[in-house]
Amino acid sequence: MLGKKFEFIFRKKTQKIDRNVSYKRTLGLYDITAIGLSCSLNGIFIMIGESIKYESGPSIAISFILAAVACILSGLCFCELSSKIQNSGAAYSYMYVTMGEFLAFCIGWNYIFQYVIAVSSDARALSQNIDSLVNNKISNLSVTYLELNIPGLSKFPDVLSILIILIISTFLLFDIKESSFVNKSINVADINNWKLTPLTSNKTKTNDTIINAGGFMPFGCRGIFESTSKCFYAFIGFDAIASTCEESKNPERDVPKAIILTILILSFIYIILSIVLTLMEPYFLINEFTPFSSTFEYAYPDFVYNEVNIFKVLIILNILLSIVVSIYGEIYVVSRIISTMAHDGLIFKNLSKLSEKFRSPIYAIMLASVVSGIFAVFIEIMELIDLLAMGALSAYCVVSICLVLLRYKPSDLNESISFEDESIQSVDWSVKHFINESFYPSTIFPNSMSIRIINVLTTSSGK
Repeated sequence: MLGKKFEFIFRKKTQKIDRNVSYKRTLGLYDITAIGLSCSLNGIFIMIGESIKYESGPSIAISFILAAVACILSGLCFCELSSKIQNSGAAYSYMYVTMGEFLAFCIGWNYIFQYVIAVSSDARALSQNIDSLVNNKISNLSVTYLELNIPGLSKFPDVLSILIILIISTFLLFDIKESSFVNKSINVADINNWKLTPLTSNKTKTNDTIINAGGFMPFGCRGIFESTSKCFYAFIGFDAIASTCEESKNPERDVPKAIILTILILSFIYIILSIVLTLMEPYFLINEFTPFSSTFEYAYPDFVYNEVNIFKVLIILNILLSIVVSIYGEIYVVSRIISTMAHDGLIFKNLSKLSEKFRSPIYAIMLASVVSGIFAVFIEIMELIDLLAMGALSAYCVVSICLVLLRYKPSDLNESISFEDESIQSVDWSVKHFINESFYPSTIFPNSMSIRIINVLTTSSGK
């Protein structure tokens, strides 16, 4: 009796999308890939300096390769699920279809929290870089007139960060095709600018520190594996592509392709940049906070105009470009997740409302922008980054579990598969048969035995 009262929390969502107002299907393969790149490309600026200096040294290239392999495996899970479950909720929708409403509600809020924190941390990073271009005048004025003496919060309210978020979110209120064109153009310019890094690095002196200061692996294999976990952070954001299913022209084909393409492009850029960075400057001299700008300042000490290193300014401007497109992509994703949850009735229904002219979730975008702005104003960036990594890893684990459940449980998604009710009812539940079915299944179709086996395995592996 008690079980029936709480049965509703485990009810599952059907694959059918029934919206009174639908999104415009205008995004192609390159548009979707640009959104994935925009959410991920800024990650390297936050973590690479500390990883090179204290954990891996020049061998960080190997760490990026290992992290890329892990991301591809996780990306393949997103590929399969996104081709079957074509909703904009990504991991939230996958959980709703495979495991039920309550768990979907939890992971949906986790996803929203993850991207709100991502927007906030990027906005603060952008604000700090702009402040550094004007010799810290903004922060000095803020400390003088707006200083906060509250433990756990930043020293002063970062008003510039919330202004940045509100300006960028304004573009998302318009037609997705037009705002995607702007995002795609900035991404192309950003990647082309980073391609100049290895070209300019060949003008530097030969760097003998790889041989004279501990070799290629100064911290050994342990340093490589420790650095890999941080390198994985640089790839976080490729899952944003799964949120474009309802706006993609051909989601079954384009979304899986875009996920893999995004990870491969990121891997190539990160590996090349990490190699170049350690060749331009000894790894133990690299600034852990501003590795790229300080490295170019070290390599080109005479390239100065009015006491300002030109290469340093160009690198900072390029970083600003990367962070701008990252904030764009993250607000896009979190607004779609909020809209999908609102449409399903798990949060306020009005948040799913789309504008009649542009078909964009205006209230969801406004809510995501305001909440992200509040976090950005009052919380320090490193506190935000620690929270972000925790949310992302839990979401990726959930997606992998959803894929396993989808394969081994009877599901309405696989309408072409007919499950034999007679064989399900007459299953041998002995321990011997259970163990035998675990290693040598007698059928390729899901049944009640496969459900029990997969529940046991996923529970035991998730300790």
